Amino acid sequence: AVPLPPVAVPIPQAAPPPRALDAFSGASPFGAALLEGLDPFNSQVLEANPALSAMTGAVRAGMTLGELIDPPSRTEAETRLAEGKAGPFEVRLARDPSRIAHLYLYRAEGRLVAYLIDVSEQKQIELQLAQAQKMQAIGQLAGGVAHDFNNLLTAIQLRLDELLHRHPVGDPSYEGLNEIRQTGVRAADLVRKLLAFSRKQTVQREVLELGELISEFEVLLRRLLREDVKLITDYGRDLPQVRADKSQLETAVMNLAVNARDAVRAAKGGGVVRIRTARLNEDEARSLGFPGAEGDQAFIEVSDDGPGIPPEVMGKIFDPFFTTKPVGEGTGLGLATVYGIVKQSDGWIHVHSRPGEGAAFRIFLPVHEPTPAQ
Repeated sequence: AVPLPPVAVPIPQAAPPPRALDAFSGASPFGAALLEGLDPFNSQVLEANPALSAMTGAVRAGMTLGELIDPPSRTEAETRLAEGKAGPFEVRLARDPSRIAHLYLYRAEGRLVAYLIDVSEQKQIELQLAQAQKMQAIGQLAGGVAHDFNNLLTAIQLRLDELLHRHPVGDPSYEGLNEIRQTGVRAADLVRKLLAFSRKQTVQREVLELGELISEFEVLLRRLLREDVKLITDYGRDLPQVRADKSQLETAVMNLAVNARDAVRAAKGGGVVRIRTARLNEDEARSLGFPGAEGDQAFIEVSDDGPGIPPEVMGKIFDPFFTTKPVGEGTGLGLATVYGIVKQSDGWIHVHSRPGEGAAFRIFLPVHEPTPAQ
């Protein structure tokens, strides 16, 4: 047998680290970045796709991935990474901390590829759904308690009226009875708030002109805000009609304005509260925070230039009895009442807030289109 000549077997070489994003990552609709090294938050961004730049702002040469992320959420993500968690990591963007993204990390032969997917709208819908379910459960309890308490309160007030008739002004008992009556009035107001929150209050809907509703109410609002808080109103053109309970809608706007007043006064001794009304088309409504908008919407926005709402508090603001005010200075029912009124009016409420830049509460109501008979 003739021996065969030896065959050269190629020795596989280690593939060099990628120097550019692949075509899929480069053209993807979500953010993608190739990082120098394996420390995700301290590694420089070698290349970023257009979607990442649009999401986080211009990505400069030498910038690290950590600079694109809000510091508190970056710290939380680093802690989870150090604990061995694989992700995704929920982070807030440094450019706009109100925007939430999921961060995915993949090792690519000595380097990391980071993907950022904006889930802000999804999180907003999830929060609204969770809020609706929680409110429904608490509302059933609050509504039942309020009705029973209202029956007891009515009996007390009727008896008080009889006693006040027997003990008129000048009688030694009049002052004490009158104090009890005033306390009863405050209790009745609390019951009305509970019923509005639980959406079990009798609703008297009527067709209202959005601009007229706010302009008529403006005089009272200016008195409520006092001298150290300036009220600015901005009425849009072609304002629509809405079909809602006038007193309830006024209560909702008043509660929002008073909350805004308290926020700016507590933070800097005064400030500006702005009320804006407009007719929005479907796209405009979606861009301002109503993802399920269909057709034109009546829009009421109450905003302020106060400190804004901290992200850790945002998910609790509509909870009944939750308040950031000192003990004795708030019932915590103001925003819960607003939520109930808006939902009872078949509307949607969205909160937009950035720390240090104030807060804006946006109410969306279906436009009422009158029929020829109306």
